[in-house]
Amino acid sequence: MKMVFKKEALSLKGVYKIHLENFSDERGVIVNLFDVEQLPNFKVEKLSKSKKNVLRGMHGDSINDKLIYCLKGKMHLVVVNYDAKSDQFLEKIEIDINEDSNFAVFVPRNFLNGHYCLTDDCLFYYKWSESYVEPEKQFSVRWNDEQLKIDWPLLESEPVISERDRDSKTLREKKTLKF
Repeated sequence: MKMVFKKEALSLKGVYKIHLENFSDERGVIVNLFDVEQLPNFKVEKLSKSKKNVLRGMHGDSINDKLIYCLKGKMHLVVVNYDAKSDQFLEKIEIDINEDSNFAVFVPRNFLNGHYCLTDDCLFYYKWSESYVEPEKQFSVRWNDEQLKIDWPLLESEPVISERDRDSKTLREKKTLKF
């Protein structure tokens, strides 16, 4: 019998959880992360390994849908609608996701996403619908932008971030304000 991924709509239009197929017994668990017949439009796979207190994001682009899964550890995932034409522009969802979560998160193009590692190690696995978009062609917003009001569960006063994330502009600096 073929199992079908179950989609659960979240509060942001176009973002949803995909509940994954799994089989478990006394040996452990086997999880079907992906099925090309059910989710045919993905071309690139990426893996991001982070240590505790590492924050990556907020980034996005206009061509890629993403499918996000936590392979190891626990992370705080944030997704923000960055489509200025949307009635949900700059609205967000925040989800804790861990290696035991039996779901992936689908993030459409024109959305920002970022994640913060809450455990010693985190493996963030994601699929992209198109080719990798170089960082200079992506959009980025500073992780602690006051207008986004993200409730990062910081383990230390300052997370470990990249130079790119440190240099990202706020929405006010970009003159991208929510009305």
